[in-house]
Amino acid sequence: MTSKSLRVLVSLFCLACMASSVVKAEDVLAEVDAQLRSALEQYSNSKKQIAITFSNSGYLNYCMNWLHHVRSVGVDNYVIFALDAEAYSSLKGEANVFYDPRLDEGKIDKRATDFGSDPFKKIVHLKPTLTLRVLELGFHLLLSDADVVWFKDPFSVPEVVGSHLNLMSDAHFDYAMGNTPYFVNSGFAYMSPHPTTIAFMREVVRLLASRPDKMDQDAYNTAISNWERRTAESLTFSIMDPARVSNGWVYFMRMLGQRSGADLVAVHNNWADGQGDGNTHVQKVHRFREHLLWMSDPDERYAKRRLYLTYEPLEGTVNVWEEVDRLKEALSIARVMGRALILPRMYCGGEDIVLADIDQDMYRCTVDSFLDVQALESGFPDGVFESSFPENDRVPLENIRPSAMLYMMNASEAKERTGSYADAIILTIKGAGGQVDEDELMYLRDKVNQIPLLTIKEFSHKFGGYEHPVNQLYLEKALRKGVRENHYVREAANRINIKHVASQCVALHVPSWCLEERDDCLSRLPLLFSKGPAAKLNKNCVFVVWLHKKRTKQHVEPIVSTLSAVFKRVWMVAEDYLEFPLSDLWRMGDHYMVVWIQQHLVLKLARYVYLVRRQGDLHRFDQEVKRALGEDRGQGSIEIDLSSKDPLLLPPPPSSCPSPKYGDNRMLKDVGHELQQQFRRLRLSSVCFEEATRMTPADVEAWQWLAAAYLSDEQLDKAAKAYERANELRPNAAILINMGVALQRQGKHEEAEEVVVKEDVVEEEEVEIEAYALQDLGRLGEARDSFTECIRVKPDFARAYAGLGSVLSNMGDLQKSVENFEQAVQHARGQFAAEQEVYKKMISELGEVALAYSYWATSILAAYQVSIGHRSYGKVPEDQIYIEQATKLFEKSIEVDPQCGMCHGQFGDMYKDAHKITKSIEHYTLSALYLPHVPTIFCNLVYTKLFACDWQNYHAEFDRLVKMVQEETDPRRPIPRHLCVQPLQAVLYRPLSAELMKQVAITYTNKVLSEEGTIQPIPIPSSVFIPAADGRLRVGYLSADFKDHPVAKRMQDVYGLHDRRRTRVTCYCLNANDGSKWRNKIESSVERFVDLHVVLAQEGTAGVASRIARDEVDVLINLAGHTRGNDAVTVVMARRPAPVQLMHEGYAGTMGGAEHTAHMTDRISSPPEYEGHYVEKLLYMPDCFFVNDHRQTYASLRDDVAVEGVEKARRLAYGSLPPDIPFLFGAFNQLHKIEPDIWDTWMEAMRNAPWAHLWLIKIHSRDAELNLKARARQLGVEEERVHVVQGYNEEEHLYVKAAADLFLDTPSYNAHSTGCDVLWSGTPLLTIPGDKMGSRVAASLNRAIGCEETTVRTEDEYAELAVALAKGKKGLRRRKECVRAGKRLAPLFDTGLWVRNQERALRMAAEVSFAHPHGSSGVPGDRKFHIVVSKRE
Repeated sequence: MTSKSLRVLVSLFCLACMASSVVKAEDVLAEVDAQLRSALEQYSNSKKQIAITFSNSGYLNYCMNWLHHVRSVGVDNYVIFALDAEAYSSLKGEANVFYDPRLDEGKIDKRATDFGSDPFKKIVHLKPTLTLRVLELGFHLLLSDADVVWFKDPFSVPEVVGSHLNLMSDAHFDYAMGNTPYFVNSGFAYMSPHPTTIAFMREVVRLLASRPDKMDQDAYNTAISNWERRTAESLTFSIMDPARVSNGWVYFMRMLGQRSGADLVAVHNNWADGQGDGNTHVQKVHRFREHLLWMSDPDERYAKRRLYLTYEPLEGTVNVWEEVDRLKEALSIARVMGRALILPRMYCGGEDIVLADIDQDMYRCTVDSFLDVQALESGFPDGVFESSFPENDRVPLENIRPSAMLYMMNASEAKERTGSYADAIILTIKGAGGQVDEDELMYLRDKVNQIPLLTIKEFSHKFGGYEHPVNQLYLEKALRKGVRENHYVREAANRINIKHVASQCVALHVPSWCLEERDDCLSRLPLLFSKGPAAKLNKNCVFVVWLHKKRTKQHVEPIVSTLSAVFKRVWMVAEDYLEFPLSDLWRMGDHYMVVWIQQHLVLKLARYVYLVRRQGDLHRFDQEVKRALGEDRGQGSIEIDLSSKDPLLLPPPPSSCPSPKYGDNRMLKDVGHELQQQFRRLRLSSVCFEEATRMTPADVEAWQWLAAAYLSDEQLDKAAKAYERANELRPNAAILINMGVALQRQGKHEEAEEVVVKEDVVEEEEVEIEAYALQDLGRLGEARDSFTECIRVKPDFARAYAGLGSVLSNMGDLQKSVENFEQAVQHARGQFAAEQEVYKKMISELGEVALAYSYWATSILAAYQVSIGHRSYGKVPEDQIYIEQATKLFEKSIEVDPQCGMCHGQFGDMYKDAHKITKSIEHYTLSALYLPHVPTIFCNLVYTKLFACDWQNYHAEFDRLVKMVQEETDPRRPIPRHLCVQPLQAVLYRPLSAELMKQVAITYTNKVLSEEGTIQPIPIPSSVFIPAADGRLRVGYLSADFKDHPVAKRMQDVYGLHDRRRTRVTCYCLNANDGSKWRNKIESSVERFVDLHVVLAQEGTAGVASRIARDEVDVLINLAGHTRGNDAVTVVMARRPAPVQLMHEGYAGTMGGAEHTAHMTDRISSPPEYEGHYVEKLLYMPDCFFVNDHRQTYASLRDDVAVEGVEKARRLAYGSLPPDIPFLFGAFNQLHKIEPDIWDTWMEAMRNAPWAHLWLIKIHSRDAELNLKARARQLGVEEERVHVVQGYNEEEHLYVKAAADLFLDTPSYNAHSTGCDVLWSGTPLLTIPGDKMGSRVAASLNRAIGCEETTVRTEDEYAELAVALAKGKKGLRRRKECVRAGKRLAPLFDTGLWVRNQERALRMAAEVSFAHPHGSSGVPGDRKFHIVVSKRE
């Protein structure tokens, strides 16, 4: 049987299958006829008229929107065909609905919302079949898709129901061009059961049955165009007025009906683009919202309280690119200010369109006309709203009022306009270059947070961008993802069926000089196309290939007008977007603009016409096209020579490409490189490099780039020869390696092996290439030896270990293979790309290894954390990409081995870091089940459960945890590789004793120092023990947290308040600049700021310690302690670069090592009887060791928070709390600090004060709220009295704390910074001091403000006092007055006094050290004393 016969049989078989499927569908319909007839009779009106639409579960929100509008115009004669069981279940009882499972058969699912998907095609094939059956049953139907909105009852409009077959136009140009019967829309139609109409619908159904990939709209149009050819009877139908019944383009983009004042009937929301994946859902919903036509949103979207930002539309000249730039700038400003952006009404205009001179509505358009709305909303979730949002009646007025206008102007402008804007906000620009910087916007943000809606005026190019590099990275990623050009515009060629006309059209490249010499070029084109070979060209259409940058209307219109005299259609091909609306071209006639057409489309054209001024003078694009035409299709081209007044039309030239006329070899290489790297135009780039090598045969760089272009284009033989020539000119190992790659990819393994050893140079990459070549040849023993040699040359070469593991696996030595893969993993650790490649190779060689998948996922997450500065992830959309990648690998690891405990543990780590606490607990539980002997996994489970306030088995689990910690910290045991409890967790755990917490710190410090290796103290110059010549004390602060961090915020003014006459202060910083305002404030205020993070990276802790020692620092203060990311600080302190080394602020507990002279504290936080809890000696500050900056940072809140500000606080708080609460307990510590005993104490107080409510701040887990409320119910407290609300912004969080009547502290770990906030807000603080430093700080704060009455000794006293204050307003008022008075008079908020006391303490410590320079160990500064600083009156 011939191949042709076989194809015929296959075709017949396919047609038979399709025919049988149609018969089956008809059989199913026949079976449901009775049920369908009954439903139609029930729901139709007396004239047997009925509206029908269709919905599956994926279209339900469209359907409910449709139903709202149908009911709003008074229509009840409708029926909704439910296409799956879920849709039927949702609509039953709510609407007139028809459903039969036999129509569904489970084949139509939610993916039917994706245009072109298989489920979508099933729907569009079923719709005409059901429509036909309704007609055959004798009913008059109004067919309406669910994405149609009705403005009035269409049954009452004669223009709609006055014809047996009345169809909707789908033309997307202007009205005069759209009223055509040959381009109809299948989404809205009126049909009567007339024989012709039924025959027409049968033809539509037949066409769909014959073409399973055909859309219903295509079938409608094909049926019309084929009607006269297929049947003798005439087809009579009408087209509805597009101004009254509009498609998506006419209504949303051209607003034809709105502008003409037409009496609108309906709009079909089509002509939306699916951004390449067919999903138009988001685009359509945005359009509906923007035009106030969408009724399917939940109330929360409109009622939720947010702060909003918008900006005024363009004035003057319209430019679509300016619109995009303004949008990007506005998104940046909104992000800094923490506001959601409301988009303005936008224009799709060009540079030559002046808004004052035109009907502006003609150029208004929805955002989806030129931006990818789906990407915009995913890039800025809950941060972008439609322009009509403030006009929507569902938005409460108080959510957008009051509003204010914001102007950004420089100082001179602001001065000139003083008084001109009485009700406006003017931000005076202080940043460089006349642009606002991030700090200025953040300052403004705090000042205007009471104004719900800000409108920016005159802001273009006024925002200078983010100072914070991480913020800038986030913004750039979000903009790249969200502010993306619409796929519809980029791929317009596909929308106008370019593939059907390309083979018939002529292509004409119009070079830039043709426009410049318009009279000599364009005007002569009609004549030129009437002579010689050009006269025989098809004149149906022409593609104008237009590569230059002159894209304005005045440049394009003459080309279109001139060529319209010759060709019926003119198609423009450009490499970039136009600077004017596409509709301008449509007004010129039946012509189209096609953008971003790739070269391969041009190569499909039948003929290509070149315009030249003299023979052979061609644009390089023409040269490449000519060469490609000759090579790929064998078709010639036509040159039109414009060099003479009587031009000659030349015959097609030979297929070889003439030599370019370039004289600059450098330019050729640059152009070729850009074409290769940026545009992947490999053939065109190779043309440039070939010419470069021809002009300069000794140019090695040109030969290398030419070879690389060949290699990328899979021209492997040419690539190998080009590399060979490059190596002849300049022998180089890298060239030989690439040449070996080219040969190896051709299968020439022996030649590849010879090449890479040709120069006899031993480099690991060369040996690696040789080894892989040998492995491919099957010479495994030699390959093994080569990889072994590779490792000898470079012992830490991870890829070589992986290669050796692969070879050994092939040789059957699995044990040694695994050992080498383990070595590969070890040496690749931290080199994330290499590490992931090793895991991938390990899986390919050893099979599916669960741990390999799991560690691969962990590597992806680690690499991402490094790229974002080790911040926690899971909060921004970009995080989800990496979480999804890792999740797939973790799931694969568990699929391979469901009982892989380590896999579950690492999966739990990811979820914990991403704040998905429930999932984390789930995997930690399984990990602990499968690895019961691994303490760290169980301890991670216990720690994570605290964030969910999951206290099941709390005491039993902590009993087990305490035993584990005792075993790990036993000094007789080796230091464990991983501690199950970190020091920062130990300070939080109430069941851990202070002594055990001390042992944790000792063990952790020993572990950190042992990992560093042998640590020798830095030799301290003898001059250090001599006071400086100027008498100043030399003080250094060391930390890796000079950034957006609580310690940096609290101490931002401390460094500048030091007395420079007596003290020289230096900040030694081990972290990169995060661009935060706190980092900038510290750098600008301190006398010396030394950034050592690069030194740390290059020279390690020894280099940092040496730098500090060279400065002859007298006292070095550790501000970090055992906090996250500060182990390097511990090691630097262990090297003892200063004689006096103090611990302060960052960590509330002993450091556990001998490196610190003393710990700065106070008598309340660290009583003398608790001296044994510390390895260091104690340095007592006179009032409170804990410093704050509230009096400077929040100076504006000093009085109003305490008096009238309380009312403001209650207004803010009651945005998320019920109004008129008689008494409000506030507990603003993070929820994981709450433990069951103190919760039960709080509930006891709530039971005894039933009018009181409890107010908590939610940080992470929703489960925490549910668990707390459940326990409240168990303890007899109504859960409605427990309020867990989201946090507030930086300034609001101080105001809202004033709304609480009494603050309830957590005994396990007190309110430190939060305690200062509470007291500054004027709210009393109730606390119980424990036996650890972190559990006693709140008591110290109470003492320092002079209000110790709210510090109690037991939990019984705690509950009694809470109830007493809730009952007796007099006692509460007295305690509030105490706090308010303390704010003004007590030392707690006097930062200047704290600094003076600290300077006295530091000088005393230095004097003791100078007097006793050597301790018993012989190490300088080793002699240690307790130091008490007296209080000065």
